[in-house]
Amino acid sequence: MGLKLLLITGQLASRAVRAEAERVERELGYRVDVLVLGVKVASLMTIGRLKEALKSYSGLLKSYDLVILPGYTYGDASELADFYGIPFVKGTKHIRDLVLALRTLGPHGLSPDKPADLLLREALDPKIRLAEVERAVKDFIRIGEVKLPIRPPPMRLASEVYYGPGMALEGLLEECRLRAEAGANLVCVGLRDPSSTSLEELRTVLRALRDELGTLAVDDPVPSHVRTALEQGADLILSVSVENVDAVTRHLRPEAAYVLVAPPGLSPDEKLRALRHMLEKLEVRGAEKLILDPLLESPIEAGFFRSLMAYGLVARELPGRPLMMGFCNVLELVDADSPGLNALLACLAAELGVSLVLTTEESPKTYRSTSEASMALKMASLALWEHRTPKDLGLDLLVLKDKVDRTVQFGPELLEGAAEVSCGPVEKPAYKPDPVGFFRITVDRSSGSITALYEGRKGKILLRGADAASIIRCVLDMGLASTPEHVAYLARELTKAEVALRVGKSYVQDEPLF
Repeated sequence: MGLKLLLITGQLASRAVRAEAERVERELGYRVDVLVLGVKVASLMTIGRLKEALKSYSGLLKSYDLVILPGYTYGDASELADFYGIPFVKGTKHIRDLVLALRTLGPHGLSPDKPADLLLREALDPKIRLAEVERAVKDFIRIGEVKLPIRPPPMRLASEVYYGPGMALEGLLEECRLRAEAGANLVCVGLRDPSSTSLEELRTVLRALRDELGTLAVDDPVPSHVRTALEQGADLILSVSVENVDAVTRHLRPEAAYVLVAPPGLSPDEKLRALRHMLEKLEVRGAEKLILDPLLESPIEAGFFRSLMAYGLVARELPGRPLMMGFCNVLELVDADSPGLNALLACLAAELGVSLVLTTEESPKTYRSTSEASMALKMASLALWEHRTPKDLGLDLLVLKDKVDRTVQFGPELLEGAAEVSCGPVEKPAYKPDPVGFFRITVDRSSGSITALYEGRKGKILLRGADAASIIRCVLDMGLASTPEHVAYLARELTKAEVALRVGKSYVQDEPLF
């Protein structure tokens, strides 16, 4: 028979706590009862007050193996354990997280003085577990300063930045810094228009990138550009194909790594033959660090599933060679949000034995794909290492939805005596100018801020802030809005701008966000 647990709560949270108690019984097999104290909110009670409130239940308490208090309870519950003779511990601050805490920590893993949320974060700390994965890497090739495992885990991320005519070198370097900060293990440079980039210009760019990044990765199929990159000490060439392999072999740098890319549109067997053909040519010339890319193709028309089969075949037939997968053909050619696509692609790549993933951020839809892919690869690496599904890892890519609904519903006790008013839909009200002035609102993704341009009696003022509250505070402090309707409008629009900035949506003033 399972442990017998008692959850302590107040009147307002009683319905949610009872629902969670049923989940604990159903999913974990413990016997769980709920004790509702005669107070509105039990989580605001101190240990001293709880000690007094529970005296009339002392006989009942002894029939349980463990008593779980609200996570917000102030003080050390050891005092209650000493007084009543049974263990008292703190649960989670949000009751809907209790099942996860009990599943992860176990009832006796909870603490009398720390909320279970804190213990859960410590237990699931991904940094500690990822460090363990890193220490276990034995079979790898080195690309500059980066160790690339032959097979995952862990998985590495390369993020491609494009250089084109008229682009300032400092702008390119800054974008490379941002990609590295977002989680890219390698930042590679590609040329937007190779034919318009001279070799001398390319040399200048590559020297600056090597100084900035340490490890130099180049994605450019033009043989003269590949030769120039190798002369500048490139550590990784990402674009060896059947078309340029002969030219590349004439200028090999043995210590560099090379990605061999299969032609598109072929069957898995044909891709394997093409990769073997290129492998033989490079191996004969002394190249050792060879990475195979069977080429992930876009869904439906190009043959996404067939290309996945090619990865599986190549992994089986050439087990000593690391694999690379570019996510771009799927991210760009499927009209779906990138966080979910990155998560699913990372799991597929992990199962197929891919240890290097390539992404880019060429379109608004793939904005932040570097940070998303980095998170996805960490999730897949941990799941692979721990032989589990990529869930409850301490990491996630949940952007617009949650695993559990923490919404607090009003119970009948709270609503008792309240007059109910139904507020119907309101047509867009006629514009009434504020005599003090008006605002234009937008977002600046480069600085991660909301900008609001005021024009009116007080001149022209540009307000900039990280969130809606900071700008509204300035508006009120500076007297830039004089009517309640204008303040309400600004609050609504600035909140829309803040959400747009956080999730990567376009913001257009006075238009719906979703």
